[in-house]
Amino acid sequence: MLIIPAKGGCQCGNCRYVLNAKPYVAYACHCQECKKLTASAFLLCMHVPSESLTITKGQAASRQRGSESGNTLVTWFCGHCGSTLYADNSSRPAIRTVHIGSLEHPEEITIDKHIWTKRQLPWVQLPDTHEVHPEGKDWSEYYP
Repeated sequence: MLIIPAKGGCQCGNCRYVLNAKPYVAYACHCQECKKLTASAFLLCMHVPSESLTITKGQAASRQRGSESGNTLVTWFCGHCGSTLYADNSSRPAIRTVHIGSLEHPEEITIDKHIWTKRQLPWVQLPDTHEVHPEGKDWSEYYP
């Protein structure tokens, strides 16, 4: 379980943040964009209230892009080392998507949900007990 306040940041230490809320939901996204963003098999994400994340050191840079759903996504990252930190989605203005790997203690988060598994790499094996969605998911049921 994530201990609040939680801290996180980039690889080089130039950008740091503090998080003052527990996640509503945590999951792995297997979509093509997340695989490209991480240069890996998937991206680990968690949703928190937007106002709960505060940059405490440095200034995050951003990149904006459209998505298949028509939403606008803004990814925030360290302008020095390029590590991604979090993202904003136009369909969820009150929610920030924190990239779990940017936390100081990512082991405190449990992942048991997966989206865009129709894009999952064939050698990635998911436990039978995990919630699986071939495409995206509306996570609003987890928000107050």
